[in-house]
Amino acid sequence: PVMSAPSTCGGFTPVRRWESRRALMVLLLTHADYEGPFVANFPSIDANILSTQVDLLVHTLEAQTFVHALGLRRRFQIGDFRYYTSGQNHTVIHLRRPLELPPHVPSFEASLRIHPAGYNNCHRKQNLSYSIATRYYTYQMLRLRILAKYELFLKLDSDVHVCRRFDVTLPIFQSRSVFMHTAKFPCLIANGCQHCDASAPRVAKSYCPKGAIDTREPSDVYYANFIVGWLGLFAS
Repeated sequence: PVMSAPSTCGGFTPVRRWESRRALMVLLLTHADYEGPFVANFPSIDANILSTQVDLLVHTLEAQTFVHALGLRRRFQIGDFRYYTSGQNHTVIHLRRPLELPPHVPSFEASLRIHPAGYNNCHRKQNLSYSIATRYYTYQMLRLRILAKYELFLKLDSDVHVCRRFDVTLPIFQSRSVFMHTAKFPCLIANGCQHCDASAPRVAKSYCPKGAIDTREPSDVYYANFIVGWLGLFAS
């Protein structure tokens, strides 16, 4: 079920007016390991999420083979955005562009070898590339000019399989909500579960001098494998 809750956002100047339900689903594939799950799950996305209202943008850092693997039909190109048509006649856009990196990281490949000291619990095997890729959805993605054509953005992980048709734009449009997300992370302290130590505040602390930054842990942790945001807020 889809449930709504009052927004706790402070004042902001909206840059959209709820004039449409057009949405862009954005998927970042940082390396080839993510391409296999995406290719396997794309038919369910094409059949159950994409529509005349919802397009898909796949952002890669290097050449990928998913276009051929999915049988996409080439349409046209605008700048470095390549437009294709899927088997269900939906729009798929491919963007090949480097990621914006923090000043202390020389390349994305280098981030694969950097393990922040704060990663000790749920992401003890994780590296800095995970945080950089996640950061993309909160900064670099929101500055893509192509988003000016859309009212909403969607983010779906490459390993998510969509089981049935779902109009993702309707609930958030009808309720005029600013954000939609999947369920709360099932973390029970009594069972020994702790909050994820790969959270943004802890990552920031691991790279900043002591006392240079003031952060706080979130009170709730939600799955980020499927989110929807209103660009009236997120692009403001």
